[in-house]
Amino acid sequence: LPAELGELVLLQRLCFAGNMLSALPAELSRLTNLVELRMDHNQLQALPASLSTLTLLHTLTLADNRVPIIPAEFGLISTITTLAIHDNPLVMPPKDIAARPT
Repeated sequence: LPAELGELVLLQRLCFAGNMLSALPAELSRLTNLVELRMDHNQLQALPASLSTLTLLHTLTLADNRVPIIPAEFGLISTITTLAIHDNPLVMPPKDIAARPT
């Protein structure tokens, strides 16, 4: 993904599902108005901890990737109501996330 994507600061919804992406640029953390981020069905192997700055995020879908660890910083995103992380080789979700009520 181009770094210029981070300049779309008014963007609220972003879907790059099914695009064979292997990494996410740190510049996504500048999209602080995002409420929905859909990145499922890619080949992501890691998630930038900087995405924890997306404090308006309600929906985060990362299903069917290659992510082994969800950064503990994601526990700071208190607005998430939908989190899809199935079909990833997760070692263990961080305690901050696993302890959240559903």
